[in-house]
Amino acid sequence: MGVKVQQKDGKWYVFINHHGQRKAKCVGDSKKAAEEVKRKLEAKLTLGEYVIAQDKPQCRPSRNMPSGGWRPTRSSMARNRRMFAMQG
Repeated sequence: MGVKVQQKDGKWYVFINHHGQRKAKCVGDSKKAAEEVKRKLEAKLTLGEYVIAQDKPQCRPSRNMPSGGWRPTRSSMARNRRMFAMQG
């Protein structure tokens, strides 16, 4: 468990490292406010009340997209060969 306060690009950040998960939170322009957030986060982490969650939902393929993402089809590869032959 670790909570650090650092200044980056003129703003103060709180960096959290807990059970192999990391997160950075921008606090603002005040070091005093960042230290206050650090103190509260350390208390919550110690009590087990704070869990680092994924803010961004994981990308899932739609029904129309194959699970491996975009893959060229035979027709698109043939079209690319014809275009390359015309240029050369």
